[in-house]
Amino acid sequence: MVAPPVRKSYWSFLEACIATASLAQFEQQLVPKLQQVLGQEMAAGGVAVFADLQALHVANFTFPGAFIQRGLQGSYYRSPLSQAWRQSCRPQYFDLTRVKGQLPESWGIYRDFGIKNVLGHGVPDIQGGCASFFGFAQVPEKLCAHHEQLMELLVPHLHLAFLRSLQAAGKLISQPSASSLNAPEPAKAKSRRLPATPPDQTPISPREREILHWMLAGKSNWEIGMILRISEWTVKNHVQHILKKLQASNRSHAVAKALSMGLLDP
Repeated sequence: MVAPPVRKSYWSFLEACIATASLAQFEQQLVPKLQQVLGQEMAAGGVAVFADLQALHVANFTFPGAFIQRGLQGSYYRSPLSQAWRQSCRPQYFDLTRVKGQLPESWGIYRDFGIKNVLGHGVPDIQGGCASFFGFAQVPEKLCAHHEQLMELLVPHLHLAFLRSLQAAGKLISQPSASSLNAPEPAKAKSRRLPATPPDQTPISPREREILHWMLAGKSNWEIGMILRISEWTVKNHVQHILKKLQASNRSHAVAKALSMGLLDP
């Protein structure tokens, strides 16, 4: 649950996520709204090949540039945070102030830059080919399970806003082919849209596309029903069919998958 003192900031963050349509807006408007909820001093995000975390697009907002360069060995994410996330796909956090004795060698990157805590989370794409990942550091509070819950709440919305921003900039990359996985530089991976067919091979109907569009806009089932002049129960049925066809766990997940497949325009 979001604690009452940060609830207003959380809703302001959600509104900024919905309004974000460019990388400039993401950095200049959305990241500061996130700071009001999370309190981070440093933030970065990116898209990578999920299998080996080869970076396809990196967006550094407030980390030292040298830190990002060191965390990217060649063109691959190699920080302990990103590696731990890839293993579990669960929110990760390290609090170096609580470590007794000598730090593991891999954590030296944080010590060398005076970073006391880090946390991060990401969202794999529909076929597990690529994933977004967001990392944050220097949170003023001691990290705990509450921050893990915040990551689960915040990052799916960051993911959607980031996809829209990349697509608007012509940088949205679909699941890479075998040739792009072997490319020495991320720039050789060509941007392209995935076929508009969900995993179970059942096409999304025109009505379901309409509902996905309004889901992307943040509308509730009742609001969508009023807009389309159908019952809330009918909308709910359509949403359930969409979740099943896209093999999505919730509405945000479904919208993210629809965007990555080219079923929706941001």
